[in-house]
Amino acid sequence: QLTRAIQNVMGNAIQAAADKKGSVKVTAEHNDLFIDLRVEDTGDGIAPEQVEKIFEPYFTTKQGKSGTGLGLYITQKVIEDHRGSIKLESKTGIGTALTLRFTLEHSQWREFFKTEEGMGVWGAAVVSAVRGGWWGGLG
Repeated sequence: QLTRAIQNVMGNAIQAAADKKGSVKVTAEHNDLFIDLRVEDTGDGIAPEQVEKIFEPYFTTKQGKSGTGLGLYITQKVIEDHRGSIKLESKTGIGTALTLRFTLEHSQWREFFKTEEGMGVWGAAVVSAVRGGWWGGLG
């Protein structure tokens, strides 16, 4: 589920950037307290009146294109189920950034994300999204 949630965020960013022939930047950072995965695109951004609705079920900014409006809703639930949070920042005409944050307060997460396998969860999601596997994901 976590990999699919990350794929969805990546897929949305790739779609937004492609519409404007822009780019996507992915960064990961961690310390002893948390791990952040940040996905930024240089797409059109999300209108301020839509930002507060973006995690609601069936809400989509892709009218007339694709999307069910469930992708970010499900993604948020998955992230929260893993004791994480998701933060959206967007500027119309400039782009959007989503930051997925997971606290490492529980020793199993802290130890897991220090391993190659743990970091591979992020890498696998990014590689899959870039290769186009995201379209079979959450929406």
